[in-house]
This record gives sequence, C-alpha cells and structure tokens, in this order.
Amino acid sequence: MTDDAADSAVCTIGGVALAARDHVCLVYESDSQRDRTIIEFLAEGLRAGHRCLCLIGAAAQLGMAGRMAREHEKARLDENGLADDMPEFALPSRSYLQGGGFSSRRMLRFWADWAATTYTPHRHGATRIAADMTWAHPFLRTPGFADDVVRYEAGFTLWSRAYPQVTACMYDTRTFPDDLLLRVSKVHSTLWIDGEATANPFHLDLARILVAEQ
Repeated sequence: MTDDAADSAVCTIGGVALAARDHVCLVYESDSQRDRTIIEFLAEGLRAGHRCLCLIGAAAQLGMAGRMAREHEKARLDENGLADDMPEFALPSRSYLQGGGFSSRRMLRFWADWAATTYTPHRHGATRIAADMTWAHPFLRTPGFADDVVRYEAGFTLWSRAYPQVTACMYDTRTFPDDLLLRVSKVHSTLWIDGEATANPFHLDLARILVAEQ
C-alpha cells in the first residue's frame, strides 16, 4: 500500500468513521462495551490488511483473543473472507510498565522503536493501535503520575501524526476521575463516547505546550 493509499484509508470505531493519523480518546463504561468496540475495530483492520496491535491486560487479552478466534472461525464457515491472522497483543508489563513503572519518555521511546520496525522503506501500509489504560489505576494517587500520563498522551499525539495509523486509547469511566479524563481528552485529536465522536480543535497547541515542559 502506498503512503497516499494508507492516508486515504478510513476505518470505523463503533460505527464512527475515522481517518488515518487520528488519535482517539475512547471513553467506555463497561468491559463488554470496550471489548465489542475494539474487537470490531481490529477485525475490520485485519480484513483490510492493516497491522493491528492491542495493548491490554492479561485477562482481557485472553478474552478478546478467544472471542476473535471464534468469530474468525464463524467467518470462515460463512465464507465471509475474514483474515486468518490475529492482532498482535502486548501486556502492560512489556509496554507501559517496562522497568517496573511508568515513564512518558520511556513509553515514547517504545513507540519510536515500534515505528522503526513497522514503517520500513518496504512497508507503507496503515496500522491500527488499541491501548487500554486500565493498568494505570494503581498509580492514580502517585504524585506526578497524572501529569506524566497527560504528557505521554500529548507526545503520542504529535508522534502519531507522522504515520498512517489510527490509535484508540481506552479509558474506563469507572477507573479514571472526571478531571483526568478531561485533561487527557484535550490532547487527543478525537473524543469517542458511547458511539459519538467529536473533534478537538485545540489538541495540537496544548500538546506542544505539554511536550515542551518535559
């Protein structure tokens, strides 16, 4: 796929159309809503030939992988042509919490390394990333942690604009306080709540300010 073709690729999350380079703050209210929405998002990507990566905890990972495997088998039986491969999965311990704790700088290096192997001179296809932020719950009361998460999301927004991908960062309303949800939503290009998406026209300027403070 060429760069132009990758950029023109449009995907959907919960029926909402999104374009390449969108960084979505996906706010969900239940595990079933999260799983249903992200499985559809990743399965659509597999059918389109996109590289798909899902960062999520072990229990949810097993459940989502099992459900996708069953849906793949059903699709093959129905001859709907669903791709046989599965998304890549990464645990928080091997991504956000490498080294035993969270660091926005370290996590942005993780993405830089990932991009170096994903977007090579011989591969220009679109990608999809789904990242569940539930791993952050035990750290929410740690001094400085919320600020670092916002800095990370801001830096990711800027970084992701260089690549033909759509990223959904998933935030559980049962876990994250309203004030932090408001802050992180401002550094995403799009906010998704209960099937409705809203563009954030101020996210880029705010992201630059936060990254400059690192």
